[in-house]
Order: sequence, then structure tokens, then C-alpha cells
Amino acid sequence: MTSTPTARPETPEELVANARALAPLLRAAADEIDEARQLPPHIVSALRDAGCFRMSMPRTWGGCEADPLTQNRVIEAISAASGSAGWCVMIAAANSYFTAFLDQEHAREMFPDVNAVIAAAFVPPARADIVPGGYRVTGRLPFASGITHSAWVTAATHVHDASGELVLGPKGQPQRLLAMAPIDEVEVLDTWRTGGLRGSGSHDFAFNDLFVPHEHTFSLDGPSKRPGALYSLSSLFLTNHPGVPLGIGRGAIDDFVALVREKPGRFGPPPREQPSIQAALSNAVVLVQSARAFVFDALGSLWDSLAAGCETTTEQRVHVRLAIVHAHDACARAVQQLYHAAGSASVYTPNALDRHFRDIHTADQHVIASGGVYEIGGKSLLTGVLPPLW
Repeated sequence: MTSTPTARPETPEELVANARALAPLLRAAADEIDEARQLPPHIVSALRDAGCFRMSMPRTWGGCEADPLTQNRVIEAISAASGSAGWCVMIAAANSYFTAFLDQEHAREMFPDVNAVIAAAFVPPARADIVPGGYRVTGRLPFASGITHSAWVTAATHVHDASGELVLGPKGQPQRLLAMAPIDEVEVLDTWRTGGLRGSGSHDFAFNDLFVPHEHTFSLDGPSKRPGALYSLSSLFLTNHPGVPLGIGRGAIDDFVALVREKPGRFGPPPREQPSIQAALSNAVVLVQSARAFVFDALGSLWDSLAAGCETTTEQRVHVRLAIVHAHDACARAVQQLYHAAGSASVYTPNALDRHFRDIHTADQHVIASGGVYEIGGKSLLTGVLPPLW
């Protein structure tokens, strides 16, 4: 079939400018986002119009096909104003990569709108039983961020044959398959009640003996079915994670400066003149900016190789994963220092610093920020062997 673009692809500069222009709207809606436990419709519309949901879609479809560095800059700008919105943009951009692993003719039919958002969850895997034409999928999965404004839902599965036996891969591991279904065929379970990222709408969902045709399933183990550097490495869908902590860290710094500049001294000089406050600010800036430098250096090196059509190295791919987890660690420490340094002003709600504190520590609980990444990364650097999706 012939694909007809459905939107004008924004340039990288336009995408970043659009994201930064949304800051006043996002900040004004901060309480509404938290109280709704999902992004309100007008915020979803604004993000869509800014191009945030089509960043990973191909230019031939009308998407932006934005490089990972641009995607992180966009997510960083959104997250500085709203951690929940930034998280949802990150998830939407990450999951859009999945369309590259579907048969492209069917994928275009499934996604006539390049702004359509995909929610997804990977563990625990659902059960996919082989049936004529596809699979019957059953299972409940948590943490499907952005599902309240998604058009499609993706579930990781383990495949079972016609006799009910688990199908094993070539190395004896369960065969994994990702199954995609329209949102109206999936049960969404209202479970997202949290301290941070409250507006991300990261509810559970269930596939209840749902038939999923072959053409709506895919695997990330093999090569993508779409040309272009952006789709040449399956693990690229993970690389826009650091934009969220970097943005929250930047937002906390900006809000701390605005607070401290005007805060009067109660028991001595105003906070802006206190050495401990000044040192806390400097330390936070160092933590966030150094983490950002590592992210963009590591990701830039990887992207240069992919864009040139070159093989990537073990070191490049490990450095990207280390930069991601380090961004989470460093920005969480930075926000915590600022929260503590702001004193009692941090504890009242609504409060921007309190929201940054809650959001960064919730984001830091994601498996991609697990401390185990350091061990796996070190092992890979010593052995030259990469685990799957690195």
C-alpha cells in the first residue's frame, strides 16, 4: 500500500521549541494532573499538537523520526514543567518504536494517525496460546503508563502450543512475543494511586482470552522491518528514559532558585545569603549537569555510529545504559538536597518542590534505574558480552 503522511514532520529545533513553549500550560495544570491521576484532555491535545506523540514515527508516515538526542531534549523540557507529562511523552515515544517490528503494511493500517499512543507492560508476561490465525491472550499486567489516552495496548507474553505446553526458544528460554490490541478490546483496571508521577495514568490492564491476530504480534529479538538509523537497534526504545530525571532535576533547580531568592530570613540572614543554601544549589547543579553531559556524550556516540551505518561497540551500548541509571541516581540526589535545603517550605502542598521530590523518587523506582545495571554493565565491559536489549 502507499503511505500518505498525516502530519508535517517537525524539525528537531521545532520539536524542542514546541516542548518548551508548553511549560506555562503544564505548570498551570499541575494540580489538575495530579488530582485526575491522568493527563487531562487539554494537556493530551497540547502534547499531540506539539508533535510529542509522533517523535518516533517514520517521516514517510508523517511522523518526526526524531533522533534520540532530540527526543531526550523534548522530554527534558516537558518533565521540567511536569514530571507526569514528561513520563507520558517518554512512554509514547518509546512504545512507538514497536511499530517498526510489525509487518509495515499492516502497521500502517493499524496506525493511520501517527499521533496514536501505545501503552505497554512487560512483566509478568501474559499467556499466549497458539490458535488458527494468531493467539488467545490472557493475563493482567501493571504499570501501563499513559493508557488513559492510548489507542493501542501491548502485552509481553509467553507462547504456549496447541497442547498447552510452553514453547521454548533456541536457548531453552520461554519464547516471548509482544501482542498488541486496540484499547477498546482491553480491560483497564483503575490501580494507579501513588506518591509521585500521579498524573501518568499508569494503570493495570488485562487481556481476557483475547484473540490477537499474527499481524498484531512482534518480537524485539530480531531486526526491525523498517529502514533508517532510528530503527536499526531494538534497544533504542529505552534510550529516552534519561530525559525524565534530567528534566525533573532542572525543574527543581529553577523552582528552588525562584523560592530562595524571595524567601525572607526568620532567624538570621535570608536563605539566599546562607552558605549552606548556596552550596546545596551548586551541588545540585553539578549533579544534574554532569549527569546530562554523560547522557548526551554516550548517546551521541551511539547515534553517530548508527547514523553512519557502522557497527556499535559493547562500550558504546554499556555507556548508554550506565548513563541512564546514573541520570536517575544523580537527579534524585540533587532534588533531595534541594528539598531538604528549602526547609519547611518544601512540605506544604501544592508545592513545586514537593512534586519534583515525589516524581523523581517514583521514576527512580523503575527497573531501568535499578542498581543492578551497574553490575551488569561492568560484567559486559569485562567480558564483551551484552545481555538482551542492551
